[in-house]
Amino acid sequence: MFPLNRAHLVSLVLVLGLPLLVFTSLPDDCHADLPREVLWNASYDYGKHGLFDESRLCFELFASIYPESIKAWCLLSEIHGRIGNFDGALIHARIAARIGGETADGAEGTFLLANAHMSVHNYGLAKQSYYRAIRLDPKHVNSMVNLGVVLGNNNDFAEAIPLYQHALKIKPDIMAARHNLGSALHTLKHHAHALAILEPLVKDEPDCFECLLSLGHALSEVKNLERSKDMYKKAMDIRPWDADALLNYYHTKQQVIDWDERDFLFEKLKNVTEQQLSQRHLTTVGPYYSLLSPFDSEQMLGIAESHAIRALEKVRYKIPFLPSSFGLELEPPLHRLRIGYMMADFRHHVTAHLLQTVFQRHDEERFEIFCYALNKDDRSAFRRKIRESVGDDHFRELDRFTDDAVAIQVNGDLVDLLIDTDYYKSRLSILALRPAPIQVNFLAHPGTSGAEFVDHIIADRIVAPPDNALFFSESIFYMSHHYQVNDHRASYPIRPEKTISEIRRKERLPEHAFVFCNFNGLYKIEPQVFEIWVRIMHRVPDSVLWLVNENNESNANILRQAEVRGISSSRIILAEREDFAEHIFRVRAADMFLDCLTYNAHTTAVDSLWGGLPVMTLPGWNMNMRLATGALSSFGPASETCVRTESEYEEIAVALAQRKMRIRMRNRLYAEWRLAHGGKEEVTLSNMEDINGNTLPNRTGWVKDFEGGLRMMADMSASILLTPQLPRPPRCSFLPAHYSLPLQAGSDVEIPRHNSMPGAEQAESDEDAGAGVTLGEMKIVDARGPKEEKSLSGDKTQHSFASLPCS
Repeated sequence: MFPLNRAHLVSLVLVLGLPLLVFTSLPDDCHADLPREVLWNASYDYGKHGLFDESRLCFELFASIYPESIKAWCLLSEIHGRIGNFDGALIHARIAARIGGETADGAEGTFLLANAHMSVHNYGLAKQSYYRAIRLDPKHVNSMVNLGVVLGNNNDFAEAIPLYQHALKIKPDIMAARHNLGSALHTLKHHAHALAILEPLVKDEPDCFECLLSLGHALSEVKNLERSKDMYKKAMDIRPWDADALLNYYHTKQQVIDWDERDFLFEKLKNVTEQQLSQRHLTTVGPYYSLLSPFDSEQMLGIAESHAIRALEKVRYKIPFLPSSFGLELEPPLHRLRIGYMMADFRHHVTAHLLQTVFQRHDEERFEIFCYALNKDDRSAFRRKIRESVGDDHFRELDRFTDDAVAIQVNGDLVDLLIDTDYYKSRLSILALRPAPIQVNFLAHPGTSGAEFVDHIIADRIVAPPDNALFFSESIFYMSHHYQVNDHRASYPIRPEKTISEIRRKERLPEHAFVFCNFNGLYKIEPQVFEIWVRIMHRVPDSVLWLVNENNESNANILRQAEVRGISSSRIILAEREDFAEHIFRVRAADMFLDCLTYNAHTTAVDSLWGGLPVMTLPGWNMNMRLATGALSSFGPASETCVRTESEYEEIAVALAQRKMRIRMRNRLYAEWRLAHGGKEEVTLSNMEDINGNTLPNRTGWVKDFEGGLRMMADMSASILLTPQLPRPPRCSFLPAHYSLPLQAGSDVEIPRHNSMPGAEQAESDEDAGAGVTLGEMKIVDARGPKEEKSLSGDKTQHSFASLPCS
């Protein structure tokens, strides 16, 4: 590179459009006559004390006098970044990189240039600049840390973790590298290794906000919820205004049944969310966590949309480099459709439990089925059964694959319809790449994806009434019956070897008491519904409440909440966790299922109906508040337990606890079973135990209905290409009857590697509600020495960690 003199530098500045010779309101102690060192110190002191406007003016004066100073341009770039002027940060960083050239001096400017690109979500350019900075200076640890952040942001931990480890070998005390390594290991479920890094880090850096939150996430994963809550509370004490700390603290209090300040905290969280939505920012609350609190339909759609936009931003830079087969429309003729099911729950999980026999019932002449497993093999019977149903050659093991690698696999398989059954909606970036012509949201997450790149959602008219279509980004395909598929009839026939009396003795239930039950996680129980349950139990003295044994903190607190309301803790029975089959078998020992209000029972409601129990539910406005009502719609005779008010909920539950009403309800529940089996006998308390409540919808019929919907989606998509003279129908156009459209640690940890394009994303879903909530704050760390902490723009993803880049 040719040598640059002062004239060249001034010319470079002018070409880049920097008006360095025009100043307004310069501080009194900044003027051109000052010695160089005095002017520098004055400029630096203003920035050190957070007076960035004054510091910027002084450094601009300094740079106009000494344009060869790389440090001046670097600090100007950093100051512009801190005040949110990312264009200015890019311009000044580019000057610093140009002056430094292909030498180690150019690494700092290139590093700041990468930071500026990352601030405006240009992750491809950011990654390129970080790699260049490391090439110029192989010991530039800040570039290693921030490159790890970019890679980790797409879950490419196979590359990120070695970068953090190498940075720590060069500079063992760099806090951001320690934190990010612990967070990455936590996200990969290496919780012991993560805690081994994060625990000492918090001791060394007790005021590190992000460190406290990440330790809280890791503790939550190992069910140390009280300590997790303490970490979040300490983080809130450091930044009382921070939405991430608020959400984690609020959610952990939900988990441990700590209802103090619940309404106050939710109002704060709702206000923050509304503010973020109004400013079109990424919401701190993610799609899954929005299901656990009473957000309204418009807020839930906004939350989903903000995260869908973020999912697209993360991979937008990869789209130009994808094969030309991406983003194509479905072309006729359509004889045999290729269907792909993608999820991170091909394991011992409720979603696999529901889907396990669907795959073998598809019509092989009309459909070819592929499965894309985003989680590691847990060797469960569910996963084995599904793999055998589709065949080894159609079951793709994609654990730890990057988003683009998964998308390329799907696209390479020529999948026509890709069905996303992700619970947390953490892998939307795969769908954002458009690997399949038609993309569908189904089953696991009871709500909209918020994504323009997801075409349809499968539901029914009960859980998603046509009037609510406005609050779905997808067009709605309506199943003829309840949209949830289940495997109870085939996999869980009621076994006759034990009577209800024997089951009650085994489960420590009083033999002659009336047993109310709820088998949802305790974190779904809200004070409002618990008050109703307590009133019911007061009016039915010979009754107990059968709940799930969650953890020591939650169990103790739910018993305390009952005692405070005048119900003896002896009347609260906590059921131990059981295998799916054993749990479904024991459910019939209860007498009535009492549903929650905000996040309804779904699979647990079907389990109870399969056991012959009435399910008491009060539908709300969102899909997650109508799940049990949808399940009840499959049991026409049981629909009278779907009530309209809280008072009806209480009155009907008390009435059904009476002997005559209980017998009448069980007669109605078993009516379909008797007709199906040709029986005419009435159900009495003496023979009630011997009747199998086989009233669930026929699975083969459900699959045919489902296939009809998939075929309809494909035909509609292809028919658009057959009429090229017509514009593509708007999202509010008329569709056939089935549709309703809206208006709009450890180095010893082995990390597997896979070939993929640059970038990645993999987050194994975990139904456990203890998964941490990601932060989006970034801490300023500088290899030149300690600096004051400063948060840059939010970059929240639905992983359970927060990465700290250097700046």
